[in-house]
Amino acid sequence: MTADEMRAVWREYTEEHDTLVPTNDVVDVYFSHALQDLNRRVAYRYTDNTSAITIEAETQEYDIPTNCHEVWFVDWNSRLLLKGSIREWRQKKETRDWRNQKGGLEEYAVYGRKLVLRPMPPSAQVSLDSLITLRYLSASGTFGDTELALIGSQDHMLLVHYAVALWCGY
Repeated sequence: MTADEMRAVWREYTEEHDTLVPTNDVVDVYFSHALQDLNRRVAYRYTDNTSAITIEAETQEYDIPTNCHEVWFVDWNSRLLLKGSIREWRQKKETRDWRNQKGGLEEYAVYGRKLVLRPMPPSAQVSLDSLITLRYLSASGTFGDTELALIGSQDHMLLVHYAVALWCGY
């Protein structure tokens, strides 16, 4: 379905046949909200970002991109880092002092809006490769044919139903 066809179905379901009130821009706001929720549930929009984070020697914490909802994996020097958790690092005896550990990068964790690397990357490793590749669930775009091409056609009616429910106050 195209965006125009989806708007037509939305208008049929809501019995809002007048295109002046609500305008298509208003209808698109409801579809955009539905897209955001659908994206969080079925994860159709992801981003591979190779330039968002440049690691520095002796630095463990880095800001993640603002459009990132969930980090799926971190790749450094063609090697996937293991996903960890700061909570687990604090509980294990061998990683309790995780902020002061030295050695090659092994794990990452997400803490708030920060990507945390463990152990702290030494300057020798950083000089070899200072870029990290992140794959993450990213924020959905605005409603339109470009965004619709990213989701399966079988989910288009789900999107219409969700937008109708939002309009009706459910």
